[in-house]
Parts: sequence; structure tokens; C-alpha cells
Amino acid sequence: MVAGVVPVLAVWAGAEVFLDRPVYRPWHGAMAVLVCAGAWLAPILPFAATLRGILVVLLYVALLYVTLSTAAGDLVETRRRFRRWFVSLMALTGLGISLVELLSLDAALPSVVYPLHASAFLVLTLLFLSWTIRIAPDLWPLRKESDLPPAMPLSAADSAVLQRIEAAMDDGIWRQEGLAIGQLAAAVDAPEHRVRRAINKGLGYRNFAQFVNERRIEAAREVLSDPARADRPVLTIAYDVGFASVGPFNRAFRAIAGQSPTEYRKEHSAVPMP
Repeated sequence: MVAGVVPVLAVWAGAEVFLDRPVYRPWHGAMAVLVCAGAWLAPILPFAATLRGILVVLLYVALLYVTLSTAAGDLVETRRRFRRWFVSLMALTGLGISLVELLSLDAALPSVVYPLHASAFLVLTLLFLSWTIRIAPDLWPLRKESDLPPAMPLSAADSAVLQRIEAAMDDGIWRQEGLAIGQLAAAVDAPEHRVRRAINKGLGYRNFAQFVNERRIEAAREVLSDPARADRPVLTIAYDVGFASVGPFNRAFRAIAGQSPTEYRKEHSAVPMP
């Protein structure tokens, strides 16, 4: 019964590590319940094992997707190293085991395979705990997302890079649609790894999107709260501040401001009565 929960816990841990602001939906909970129930009901309902196998494969594929899709904007050096081997190895191991079980390829396996399987997951779990608690305490995000950790001392070279980054941001480079950290590094004539370290250690940001989007949303707020520009469409504002479409703009705005752009405009752009 405990082993049946492992896939859910593995994916949950991955989400907590790699997504600074994970959002959990009711269907996530429903899927977790189905995965666990499938393991428990498999001895009496054969189709439950098949359903669980399919769902577990989807979970591990999702874990791999999260690991890879969030890599480009990650500014935490420890987490970038961590994602390269551990979670990918864990997800691939789990995916392989799930495929073996789903295709019933485990029927002819010798009995020694099963304790080895359990031991492998135990070792991975112990390595995970050792890494995150003793070696890499900065791996986990702060629980108060609105608070950035204090800036850390930088070397003279990193400080110089940070000054050029801040100058580029003040000049409006954040308005470039699809701005990536590689483009910013080219603009400030610095290696990408040094740009990541300067933003993370010097300013406290954990991912590049948050760093850029805060500038964009600040500019959008200024427009949305201006009664003289009350007729400016939200889509136009999104384009002006560097978003390619209104969907990502709305999500970023809500994550930072706590409400939609339309709600913010209604609340802040009212013309005062004489």
C-alpha cells in the first residue's frame, strides 16, 4: 500500500522543487487517488492495474516535461545541477518500471528483482533527502512568494555584470517579446552562467520569467491605472510590455498582482469625483 503512493510522491516532489509557485487543481488530486487506489485494488480488479499503469506513465512523463521545460529560465545554480541527473534518472527509472508492469513483462522476472527495485528507490530517496536538506538548502523556494531572499555578496566581476543587467532593464530590454536569458547575456556581453548567478545571488530571483515579468507587470499596472488610457485594450497593453498573447499576460499579471488586468483597471482607474 505504501509503494502504491510512490509515483504520486515523486511527481509532487518534482513539482515542489522545479515550480516555484506550483498550482494544484482538483483533477490532480483525483488522479493521485486513482493511482493509489489502482495499486490497492489490483489483486481483486485486474483492470485497475492497467488503469494505474497508464496513469503512472503519464505522471512520469509529466515529471520529465516539468524538469525539461523549466530548465531554460532557472537561475538557481544548485537546482540546475540537480535537475540534470537526479530527477531525470528517477523519472526514467519509474517510467521503465511502469512500462514493464503495464505490458506484463514482469511475469517471468526472478524474485530477486523486486527487492532490488525497492532498494533502488530507497537509495534514490535517501540521496534526495541528503541533497536537499544538508547539501542544497537553497533548492526549495520560499513559501512566501512575495518575499525575495536577501541579496548575497557578489564578486567584482559578477557585480559588474549585474550593473550592466540593471542598465539594460532600465533601457527597456524587457519589452522584447520572447526575451530569453541568452539574449540578455548577449546584450550585456557576459556569459550566460554569470548572468544567471548575478540575477539569482544579487537580486534574489529564482527564475528568469519572474525577473522579467515583474518589470512588465509594473509597466502594465501604470497604464491600467491611468484614467487617460482607460480605452486602451488589454491585448494592446500585453503586446506593449512584451507578451506575445493575452493568455500568458493574464496569468503573469494575476500571479504578481493577485487579480486580472480587467479587475485591476476597474479598481484603480476610476476618475475621482470633483
